[in-house]
Amino acid sequence: MTLLNIQMLGLCRFSYPSEVGAFRHNAQTMDELRAELYGPSRMATRFFFFEQIVLPALKVQTDPNFRMVLLAGERMPDEYKERLTALCSSVPQIEIVFAEEGRVHREICREVMVRHRDPSADIVAEFRIDDDDAVATDFIETGRSVVGASYGLADQHGMLCVDFAHGILLGFDRNGVRAQNVKERMWTPAQIFCRRPDDKRSILDMNHIKAWAHMPTVSMASRLMFVRGAHFGNDSDLLKRPRFAKDWGPLNGQIADRLASRFGLDVDVLTNGWKALGHRSA
Repeated sequence: MTLLNIQMLGLCRFSYPSEVGAFRHNAQTMDELRAELYGPSRMATRFFFFEQIVLPALKVQTDPNFRMVLLAGERMPDEYKERLTALCSSVPQIEIVFAEEGRVHREICREVMVRHRDPSADIVAEFRIDDDDAVATDFIETGRSVVGASYGLADQHGMLCVDFAHGILLGFDRNGVRAQNVKERMWTPAQIFCRRPDDKRSILDMNHIKAWAHMPTVSMASRLMFVRGAHFGNDSDLLKRPRFAKDWGPLNGQIADRLASRFGLDVDVLTNGWKALGHRSA
């Protein structure tokens, strides 16, 4: 039996200034947007999330055969470019793209993802994580296995979504760091969109919540596969959603063990690092 060539291709956006109005910011001009995104307090917080949440599991993936595009702005201050480059040097699968700023967000993301596809792949399995999210240490291995087992659907329809729906919500606010287990459908961390390598569309061309209505979807909630960051810098306002309010708990016991064993996260580093930032709202 011929082995499928499945390219696992990820996208992480790190403070990229796309067109004004694309996200929930106060800026009215590109200069104002850059000042907001590249402000020292905000960047300290984003680097904290990126270094302590995103990178640990990427460094120790059980299947190292993947590629991650890190999208950042070409006018990011040099000190941040240098710090970002140094951090990413520990994960050779990451390629930083310092792109032209002010582009339409969906268009620049599509452009960089399509450019990094392997044209010889049978299928490209695209995923994205924000700079405050994490995937499990076996995400690439498990994702490749599920995509392979479901390849018939992807080949027949030209598209496939794999939805890993079990994760941990990690909350950061002025009171410290909290967490809770969640099972949520069609969240972006650990969600995979499969397309043929010559497809002109990419992962941000589909509304992740409504993907099930447009393509075959395989949903799996048995295995803990993602961490999603929740703080006042999120457009999604997860900290304010009433349905999560009653389930927050401290970073100890079983949930601390799971953060360590499944994601390589150190709860003491998270707690102390957040405290050192002065409980900024991010």
